[in-house]
Amino acid sequence: MRQQPKRKSARLVLYLAAFLGVTAGIAQATPIFGTIGIGGSAEVTQTTIDFAPFIAGATLDGSGQLVSVGPGTGVFSPLAFGDQGSIVDRSVTAGVVPAQPAGVPIFVLNWMTFANPAFRYALDLTFIDIGTYSPADCAAAPANGQTCTPSAPAPFQSPYGLTNFIDSTAGLSSNANFTVRGVMRNLDTGLIDYYFNGVFGAEFLGQPYQSVLQTVSAGGSVVASYSGTINATAVGVPEPSTGVLGAIGVGFLALGVFRRRRTNG
Repeated sequence: MRQQPKRKSARLVLYLAAFLGVTAGIAQATPIFGTIGIGGSAEVTQTTIDFAPFIAGATLDGSGQLVSVGPGTGVFSPLAFGDQGSIVDRSVTAGVVPAQPAGVPIFVLNWMTFANPAFRYALDLTFIDIGTYSPADCAAAPANGQTCTPSAPAPFQSPYGLTNFIDSTAGLSSNANFTVRGVMRNLDTGLIDYYFNGVFGAEFLGQPYQSVLQTVSAGGSVVASYSGTINATAVGVPEPSTGVLGAIGVGFLALGVFRRRRTNG
């Protein structure tokens, strides 16, 4: 049955109220000194992320490209839409890149950089949060609303939070997100001027996360476009918890789903 406009408006108000409530709490607890949105694509396995462009036959080539998907604010204000950047690939063990297991302190120098010379910071990665969902529904029959943080090969832990949702066009679909933290190093002084936190997310339209997990658990990989948000926070101010960052991702997802339904409805 087609939704009536009043019901659509009511749902939008609820989505916005939930999202603004979360972000208002973060703003009060952790002042944000700038934000930038980024995007790109990546090939993901159980233990690696290879950011595009990909090199045929290579598991990891060291780094990939990203692009700013909107003008930056605050400390990121020199960055404009379309500015190019670089991001280091991820592996839980050291090799082509430094080891980046979730849940333990790490250090990846120049993890994210931008080509725009007006932006005078390099982002060094220091932590990848562990996913916070239960593994109980990871192998359950696919259904809307399920969540899952899958197991990772021992002794590692997974950073991913997976959610099944209904897309108005593609049907049962899923999204994956993970959160990161680090420091922003001033390229002129070498000093740490800010902390940063970030959320990365990808959607798999027409695929519940059980299908994605089946592929990677068998030793395969999945390729997806991703989007991310990086926030600069003050040095010495506690950073948002993984749960709060995950809630932001869910807020964006809810609004995106509503917009797709409204457009196709």
